[in-house]
Parts: sequence; structure tokens; C-alpha cells
Amino acid sequence: MELNPASIVDSKVYLDINLAGFNAFAANDHVFFPAEGSNLINAITGNLPIPEQSPDSTYRWANLDLTIDGPGFVLSIGRSALGISTAKRLHANVDDMPYELAQLIYRNFRHSPYYDRTFSIEDMSINYMHWNELRLSGAHMLQVSNEHHLNVGATVKRLFPRGHVAMNVEEADYLFTSNNLFIDNMVGDIATAAPGLKGGGWAADLGVEFKRTINGKKTYIPFSSESRCIKVDYKYKIGASLLDVGAINFRQGAENTRITNSAIFWPDYQNTQPNGIQGLDSIIDLRFENDQVVFENSSDYSVSLPRAFTIHGDVHMKDNFFLGAVLVQNVQSKKLHSLRRTNVLGIIPRYETQKFEFSLPFSFTEYNRMRTGMALRWKFIIFGTDDLLPLFVSKAYGLDMYFDLKIPIFGKGNCGNPRAGLKRRGMVAPCWGG
Repeated sequence: MELNPASIVDSKVYLDINLAGFNAFAANDHVFFPAEGSNLINAITGNLPIPEQSPDSTYRWANLDLTIDGPGFVLSIGRSALGISTAKRLHANVDDMPYELAQLIYRNFRHSPYYDRTFSIEDMSINYMHWNELRLSGAHMLQVSNEHHLNVGATVKRLFPRGHVAMNVEEADYLFTSNNLFIDNMVGDIATAAPGLKGGGWAADLGVEFKRTINGKKTYIPFSSESRCIKVDYKYKIGASLLDVGAINFRQGAENTRITNSAIFWPDYQNTQPNGIQGLDSIIDLRFENDQVVFENSSDYSVSLPRAFTIHGDVHMKDNFFLGAVLVQNVQSKKLHSLRRTNVLGIIPRYETQKFEFSLPFSFTEYNRMRTGMALRWKFIIFGTDDLLPLFVSKAYGLDMYFDLKIPIFGKGNCGNPRAGLKRRGMVAPCWGG
């Protein structure tokens, strides 16, 4: 349901109850754990080696995406499906950070070769937001024929903000000493919204899915005695979706500052320790409210969710073997008030039965860093990772893992009776990606 709301209709489960789950993804192109010592046991015990830096002197990016799923369900209703779910989400991204600044941050701003030197920033953005979601999903089989099914779906989300911090630097020059920071010619924006402030928003996921069926009938109704409880299988299916179309509006206490000129002196910056978002907001007010800064403040603003376009497909190869593919393409700009999703291209071979599923996803983040993962499902438990190799043989530039605990009900009435002749394969497909 997370990749395409159209996929919840005519699924392999009549009633899918989600008890809890989480999906954690982190990636960057600057810091990595070396292959030696980066194994599964050390990761679990917290004994990973000291991270190192990539030597490439290019602009840096980083992305963090954490979702904690609460209770929810998806119910098949004839040729339609309805779902309700809850989630807590946290998203952060950094784009176009200069290599020198990434070096200073890695070394806790204690790197003497960079002291008393002037560096520049151009079009760098940093965004962080934390929010809760209440989701209502619906899908319908728009066309049913002997050869194919065409399904459409949508998820409407009510958004409840928990906090936001962002900085967009269009241009600036900066200089560090061992104790002080100087910023000159800064043009950009800074926005903060602490937890507890009033605000809210709406978002939506939209999707469509086409299935080329095997032995289909135009009278087919999923999980019905009229269709003799037979589950129509597919040769292949392909879908597309638009995710996270919407925004959160912050108001009454949020602060958005537009800076058009600056020459800022920040003494003893290394001993400045902000206490949460409110503490950071106070530091910004203190350092940016002076005669050398031209700024404009506003008490409300909106932040767009990490909007993305997806294309995904699945081919039924033979018996219980399938081959899937997915493309997740960010369609959000690198601006102050928009979160950015990581681009992913993946191929997912898998084996599945009603009780068991195993897949080995191969994927590329930002189209250049290859990852190999593993996902397992046993009855009502799903767990996996899309980035398994760093724990054994290669450098680890990130972290990826997911887990779901579900109660699947495969049919209703006589169709829930194994002797009723219901043909079914798998619980959720694919389980790759959480």
C-alpha cells in the first residue's frame, strides 16, 4: 500500500490487519563504515569501527527517512478495498553541502587546516520535519475482462506536525577560527517550528495498476462464492503512483526568516549547544538580529512532503517464482519548504507461498550506489533490509531495515475454508521495501 494505493484491491489477503511496523532508511555520500569490522554482530552490539570520510571533493548529500506504523487494516469489499492506518514519520535531507563544510562537521569543527580560510556555499539546503499521519485508503477495479484488470486507488492523509527546521543558503562566504565563526554576503532562508505549535495539513497518494491475467473472467469478484472462491492469477502487472502530494501548514509561533544581506560574527561557536528546536530558534534570533542583516520574518509557512513518482512491475515467472522491479523518482525541488526523497531503482527476485516468502532485492540509490538486501516473511512477520552487503564485505554508507507484524485473513465465509478451493499464493507481494 505504501508504493501504490491501487494495489490494495484484489490483493492476496481478504483482511490484512497491521499491528505494528517500522521502516528505517539512512544514506549519504560522505561518511562510511569501513568493510573491516562492519559485520552484523558488531552492528547489533554497537561495536562498529570509527566511520571514515569519502575522499571525493564533491558536493555532499544525505537522507534520513523513518516511519513507525501503528494499527491499521485493509479490507476487500467486492471489487473495491478500504483501508485505515496510522503512522509517525520523520524525514531529513541535506543537499549540495560543500565538501569543506562536511569535513568540518565530521571533525566537530576542529580541523586546523581549514582555519582562517574563506569558503563559499551555493544553493545548499537542509530540511528536517517530524509529523504524524492518519490515512484513509480506497481502491476499485475499474475494468475487469477475461484478459486484464485495471485498478485505481488513492490514500488521503491527515497530517499532524511535530516540528520542523530548515535552512536554504543561496549564497554565502564563511570563515572559521578555533573559536569564532564569520559569515559574509549571506542570502537565504531559515525556518523553525517547535513541537506543540498549531498547524496541520493534508496529503494524498494516487495510483493506477494494470494486470495481465491468467484464465480471467469478466464476472470475476475477489473472495466471492460467485467466482467459486478462485483467485485469478496474473502473468504480469505494472503500476504507477504519485506519493506524498501535499503539505503541512505551520502557524502561530512558527518563524520563517528571509535574509538578504549579512555579515555575522559568532563568537565561541563550539560551545553553543541548542536545547531542541526552541533553543535553536533563540540562537538564530540572537545571531541574526543585528544592524548588518536585512531580514524579513513571517509567523506562518508551509512545508511540502517528499513527493515522488513511482513505476513498478511484477512478472510471474513460474510456479512460486516472481521478478519485480521498482523506480522511485523524487519530483521535489531543493527548496526551503520541501522535503526531498532519495531516488531508488530496484530489481526484486523472490519466491513466495502463502506462509513463506523470500526475496533478494538489488537496488541503486541516487542511481550510483548499488545495494543488495534480503527480505523474509513467515506467516504474520515480515523483516528485511535493502542494504545487506555492508555488514559483510563492503563499505556502509547508510542503514536500511524494516519490520511488520500482521494478522492476515485469507478469505471470508466459505472462501476462508481451505477446502473451498481458494487458490492463493503469498500474503503480501513483494515484501521488499517494508
